[in-house]
Amino acid sequence: MATRLYPSTSNVSLLEQIANVPLGTSERLAALESHFPNLHSYKPEHMGEHEAYFNAKSEDPALDTYDSFLLYGWGGLSPEAYDLVCSWGMEGCGSTSDRNRMYQLLRAQGIAKACTLAARLDSLSWG
Repeated sequence: MATRLYPSTSNVSLLEQIANVPLGTSERLAALESHFPNLHSYKPEHMGEHEAYFNAKSEDPALDTYDSFLLYGWGGLSPEAYDLVCSWGMEGCGSTSDRNRMYQLLRAQGIAKACTLAARLDSLSWG
């Protein structure tokens, strides 16, 4: 499994913008999840609920995109980003709220608008 890069912010609208989904998608995802109280259960008798949830989510591409972004972030670290976090002595997993390091890491990852995001996010984490 790859070491993935994730944004951290309490600003839900910013997360929706980063994930490139319409504003309000987070609320709609939470509403959908509330209809499936056993979603995080791994008991065999709840597997039908899992299937119903994933089917419902897949009917709305924005929900699916947002949920995937929350799960996978920007994906695996690029070789340049991995080398950068290793140079900080933080290979494997870690986080930073240092604006300069956030900018460097976003840029190494190839994220558009790295400077703007580094200024608006609370932190970045990887793992």
